[in-house]
Amino acid sequence: MPNKVFDLLPGFSRFIQEHQLLAAGDQLLVGVSGGPDSICLLHLLSRYGQAYDLPAPVVAHLDHQLRGEVARADAAFVQSLAQAWGLRAIVESQDVAQLALEQQLSIEAAGRQARYLFFWRAARSVGANKVAVGHQADDQAETVLMHFLRGTGLKGLRGMLPSLSLADLPLPFAQTVELRPDSAPRLIRPMLELTRQEIKRYCQIHRLPTRQDATNQQTDYFRNRLRHEVLPFLRNYNPNLDQALSRTAKLIAAEVEVVEQQLDRLWSGLLWAESPQRLEFHRSTWLALPLALKRAALRRAVERLQGDTLDLGFEHIEAALEVIAGGQVRARVTLPGGLLIQLAYDTFSLEQAHAQRVQPPETPWLDERERVPLTIPGQTILPHDGWQLVAELLPRERVPNRSLTQAQGWEAYLDAASLGPESYLRPRQTGDRFQPFGMSGLKKVKAFMIDQKIPAAQRNRIPLLVSGPQILWVCGYRLAEPARVGPESRQIVHFKFSKVR
Repeated sequence: MPNKVFDLLPGFSRFIQEHQLLAAGDQLLVGVSGGPDSICLLHLLSRYGQAYDLPAPVVAHLDHQLRGEVARADAAFVQSLAQAWGLRAIVESQDVAQLALEQQLSIEAAGRQARYLFFWRAARSVGANKVAVGHQADDQAETVLMHFLRGTGLKGLRGMLPSLSLADLPLPFAQTVELRPDSAPRLIRPMLELTRQEIKRYCQIHRLPTRQDATNQQTDYFRNRLRHEVLPFLRNYNPNLDQALSRTAKLIAAEVEVVEQQLDRLWSGLLWAESPQRLEFHRSTWLALPLALKRAALRRAVERLQGDTLDLGFEHIEAALEVIAGGQVRARVTLPGGLLIQLAYDTFSLEQAHAQRVQPPETPWLDERERVPLTIPGQTILPHDGWQLVAELLPRERVPNRSLTQAQGWEAYLDAASLGPESYLRPRQTGDRFQPFGMSGLKKVKAFMIDQKIPAAQRNRIPLLVSGPQILWVCGYRLAEPARVGPESRQIVHFKFSKVR
């Protein structure tokens, strides 16, 4: 029977209702490791569900294969407990050490991501729309202090939220298990205001069987050192340290919500282009932001590409902001995790450094500052991906009129007289202008490419056919007026890009 003097259920229930964590009809999956926190959580949720007529929760346990027979015993314990309590259980195992190696993550990070992806898959398999985990007040204090010591933004200092979508967690390889963000259950933490001591006492009063993870006592991990060394020392100066850190987290969470809402409204206007490996921003729009929003936007961008901002320190953010403000074209700064910020003319990009050489498939391209002399007539081999440009000299009468009015993709007909003794291919350069076919005036190549909605990442790689000072063809897009074949043209050059066989 519950102890009438000491019972966590009333406060537990108030927290759930205050944060709207559960509603009628919710199917709940509960992450259970076997330790006191998760066993207490499962027991409280079972009592809460009976009081509010919720379906019985489903138990979920993942063996990380890091502790051998002990971990297998934990899994068997959870399976047996669920059966004794009349609950369904999903128990799986995964080689987290191998996952950490493959994804180049720490064991802690790999274990965390594997666990949440397992919860997501398990929830989908049983139709659960909520996943509950046993984080409590001491965990919250450790999280806030850990982020503070490592250096973080406001989002780090707000600690763990009572509720969020699993799709909002940093899970960069979620796509490998075919999980769609719109199908993600909500993660809830109903015990964030319960202390470790209260939970232990609750388990004792209710005679709940629990398992102890010996690795929680080891100080190899940063969090464990905080738990066993730093926090006890700081409590000598403030016995209410945990409550103070928890209050700080709640205050900052409210501030972060305002910043994030403002950033949500501005985000689409900041972005010039977006892909899984690259984000490009309007620099002028970015520069108009208040400093707090610049920092928040940069952290969001890093999180989108990398999955988390754990290694992103204050000095990285400030270095990036300085380069962006400087405005020097092609200036760059590297960030942790192999990310690179690079400035273009009116934009700047954040991308994986290894993505610098990724090009659109099946289209010819050049590296910046490359110059490829043309063989006319004849075959010119491009330096990359096996492309060639074949030039053929033809008399005017052999070419149908309909083929002369405009370039067709990667094929064009030019008046041979427009080509001087030195013709070549190169990418665009600062200040490039040309006279597009059918127009009377000059137009910046940059403005033309923007009008054509050419992705910014591709603009510096598109070949331009140049003769002397004149651009005669923005290859693949538009012929220049000076290269037009007219009634007086005697000889024509037929250019066509193709793959080398």
